[in-house]
Amino acid sequence: MKNIVALVTTPPTPYNRAESLLNQILAYAAFEYRVMVVFQNAGILQLYSQTLAPQWTMLPDYDITELYITEKTLQSYPDTLSTAPLSLKPITTKAIIMAIQNSHWTVTV
Repeated sequence: MKNIVALVTTPPTPYNRAESLLNQILAYAAFEYRVMVVFQNAGILQLYSQTLAPQWTMLPDYDITELYITEKTLQSYPDTLSTAPLSLKPITTKAIIMAIQNSHWTVTV
């Protein structure tokens, strides 16, 4: 099984590239890739975007359960774990680096 790490780093914008990334993530999962999604910095705000929030909550339906928030982002957005529409786990920078090194592809937005 091939591994993909998706880094979501940018906030929602009118010309949201995150929608394209989200479509890629769902397509990879449909073809049985193992997808890990990491929300970093203002990228965490994607989960609260009115246009994309319903799509993000579909990730578990595609067996995408490796959903993380960086520890630094968690410091900036401390209520995220209790308010996010998805179950997120904190992840260290070192763990992200290891995941990227062990992945076949890394995509970011």
